[in-house]
Amino acid sequence: MREPGPQRRALGNRDLVALTSSHGLGISADKTSVIGVLVYAYDRAGAEAASFTAFILFVPLLFIGPVVSRALAGHRPNRARAQWHAAQAVFLGLSGILAIGDAPLWAVIATMLAASVSTAIMRPAVAMLSPAVVRSADELVVANLWITYVSSSTSLIAPVVAATLLAVGGAGVALLGAAALAAVSLAVMGSMSAIEFTGGAETGDARGSLREGITTVARLPGGRGLIVAGMTHQALLTVMGIVAVIVAVEQLDLGASGPGWLNLAFGIGAVGASPIVSIVLRRQRLAPMLLAAVAGSAVAYALLGGTTSVAVAVVLFGVFGITRVAADVATRVMLQRVLRPDELGGAFTVLQVATAAGGALSALAMQFLTAAVSIERASAWMAVALAVITVGLVLPLRRADATEPLPLVRMSLLRQVTTFAGLGGPEVELLARHAMDDRVAGGSVVLRAGDPGETFHVVVDGRCSVEVADEHVRDLERGHGFGEVALLADVPRTATVRAEVDTTLLSIDRSTFLTALTGSADAERAVWSEMQSLRFAPGTRPGDRTD
Repeated sequence: MREPGPQRRALGNRDLVALTSSHGLGISADKTSVIGVLVYAYDRAGAEAASFTAFILFVPLLFIGPVVSRALAGHRPNRARAQWHAAQAVFLGLSGILAIGDAPLWAVIATMLAASVSTAIMRPAVAMLSPAVVRSADELVVANLWITYVSSSTSLIAPVVAATLLAVGGAGVALLGAAALAAVSLAVMGSMSAIEFTGGAETGDARGSLREGITTVARLPGGRGLIVAGMTHQALLTVMGIVAVIVAVEQLDLGASGPGWLNLAFGIGAVGASPIVSIVLRRQRLAPMLLAAVAGSAVAYALLGGTTSVAVAVVLFGVFGITRVAADVATRVMLQRVLRPDELGGAFTVLQVATAAGGALSALAMQFLTAAVSIERASAWMAVALAVITVGLVLPLRRADATEPLPLVRMSLLRQVTTFAGLGGPEVELLARHAMDDRVAGGSVVLRAGDPGETFHVVVDGRCSVEVADEHVRDLERGHGFGEVALLADVPRTATVRAEVDTTLLSIDRSTFLTALTGSADAERAVWSEMQSLRFAPGTRPGDRTD
């Protein structure tokens, strides 16, 4: 019987399914709420108020990015993520209640500010946690495809939800709907297994995290280009939301629900782009897709200004959807390919701050442009700016594409192994590059007490049992390592380990293991300390034997 493909195997990864599902629901809540609050601002004070509201919502993200990084780089990143999603649900609910009560615009914006701070963790979290929950490099490709599909679907679902709720009860009801989506996201997240990084951040501060991220990005080939591309992508998305409100109401006369329907066209384009992106994503070179996305947006903005045709506007917003998906996935994956797990937090902090800056600056620019010139000229200026950015990104993105990818999935798994708690990024990379994948049938003996020890093993998927003196002492599952005693103490195996079910292991030879561990005094002390808590058969504990 043919072995199932990576897509089908990934369906059996409960944590990956929960991660992508909760991410999709959280993004849907965010997009629905943004449409709702922009319509509320426009209804209260016109186009300039809508642009200013979009600008205000991005300001906190300029400062919250380092805090996000600290939360995700800690020992329990999924717990931190759940807390932030809970805050998102609460503050979106308050925003909806205030809007229904016809509260002043500043009051609704204030609660939306708190909600937008909570949503800051979503995109960095899914980019950083997906390598930690997948079981192979192929599954990480599947995870990125799923994230693309889910994000694209939210671009389709959120505008429909927003347009429907706006038509039924106005902006307040749309915001309450967004709060409900956030609450469901939190519930789905609760089904995930705990993720614990043994080398999580414990010291330092948020500013230090940002400084580390800047240093990381600066040393990456083409790193600055990737950050600029991410910044540009968010600027495009922000301007598109503002333009959708102005074009729908002023030029196309589509009414209160019009912005929602133009955003629906955006979503259709995003969903339609997903199959193409999924093909490109399997290739090594992603720079052409990212450059084409920015250039395509420039063309769309050049054509959008002044159109009075609903059909033309729908097509152009569909193009925005296509370019958005291409830019988002290419930026995320290109960063994942060249960063170690311990560097993801800092680099994505820089990306978060840069995208927030892009959104804020573009919103502020649109406020002045729409007040000073027509929407036609504003769109033309956007097209020119994007054309210049496209030319400037060619060389940096080509350098980023040429960089050899790191074994990110293996490194993320090794960060969860307590044996390697004291190791730095370079040592973990060494282990990951030299490790081998082993498939063990259920019932097979992996290690036998008394045999020579030549390999350290980490459970990738499945379950093993440990027996000492023919007595079961514990089970080993994903992220658990075994075999270190014989390697470090130079003694025969002190326990028997058996695969309870079909199991995938990551195996590291003695030389590589000892090179990594003995190169760090802190790591070696931590391993010996951990070994003291293990159970040994009488007379086999290292250090207790006499010759």
